[in-house]
Amino acid sequence: MECKYKLTDCLIGHSSEVTSLSIAPDPQLYIGFINYFVSGSKDGTVIIWKSTLLENNIPNTTLYKVLKGHSDVVQKVAITNDQKFVISGSWDCNVCIWDIQSGECIKTIKHQSQVMDLSYQQTADNVDYISSIQSNGMVMLWKLFSTIEEPTFHKSFHNDNTINCCLLGLSPTLCTAGGDNKIFNCLNEFNEEAKPSKYKCEIKYSKRETPQFFQHKGGKINVISFSPDYSILASGCSEGELYLYSFNEPHIYRLMHFKTDSQINNITFNPLKYWCITANDNNIIIWDLQSKNPIVNIIIDDLGYDINNENKNEIISKYNENWRDLEYHKTQLNLRKDQGILDKPFIRSLSICWLNGDIFYVACDDGKIREYRLKQFLYQ
Repeated sequence: MECKYKLTDCLIGHSSEVTSLSIAPDPQLYIGFINYFVSGSKDGTVIIWKSTLLENNIPNTTLYKVLKGHSDVVQKVAITNDQKFVISGSWDCNVCIWDIQSGECIKTIKHQSQVMDLSYQQTADNVDYISSIQSNGMVMLWKLFSTIEEPTFHKSFHNDNTINCCLLGLSPTLCTAGGDNKIFNCLNEFNEEAKPSKYKCEIKYSKRETPQFFQHKGGKINVISFSPDYSILASGCSEGELYLYSFNEPHIYRLMHFKTDSQINNITFNPLKYWCITANDNNIIIWDLQSKNPIVNIIIDDLGYDINNENKNEIISKYNENWRDLEYHKTQLNLRKDQGILDKPFIRSLSICWLNGDIFYVACDDGKIREYRLKQFLYQ
């Protein structure tokens, strides 16, 4: 089978770089059913997008609400499984919880420094957790909407106290990746620290036991991500190294290793197929994990136009005339060379979320969100 792609929509709403995308893990893919997904941006806003599946299985996606309340870059967003709430973390040192229907911020968790990442996870027993990391190396953990427990803040286990990203898993588990290129599985240790001591209630940092960790080889870790069944942990870095680990078998050094030609900004897994996709500075690559080969390589170029609300329908119509295959990026590079713009910066892809097994959205540094559709063909 050969996989090909088309650009099918371009969502315009942010005025600056789109930093993050999030969609509920199991969107309802019935005709007429409404799904929401959310984006955050350097413009300080959060946008809720409403997607309705049409009869031809193509989503009709429109801007639903713009959430304003942060005073600085929105670094990361998440949406709860029931699609009722949005969580956003910002450089203004706040994590905000928003009600999707009213658009109101219903809770603000103040941090000591910039929020650099956050993660949301609903466990098997329907408990919602959120975690965030700060630029000062502290990790926040909270059961969402708990009226009994307040958010707890923990010092990271990383050697230099620099922490780049956090990730919650199903059990629940909590992973953090830091400047020492280690990925710690540290929820149990944090929970143990948060227990009140015999004499006074405080977080205990003495005699900390180092938790299980995975070692990433390469540059600064930008992102960590779980596969849909939580059996695989992936990490991507500034030098384009992608590692996949068996999460339940930490004694295995790594399952797979792939190399891109530019910085990896985001990693997600296809919800239905054994595929992994990376959002990179120069391109978007989809890896088939069975064959261990790339099957799609997308350079975002919009056919050479600066896409906007006035011309986007024309550009998408031209793009839809043909399905593009794995080799098409070479044609794009040759065209850039012929035009003398080979050194012109690429449109960077920063975050990706899947609507289903064939349609995904890409957050880009030009302030746009692009929708791509995949189709598999028999080899000729």
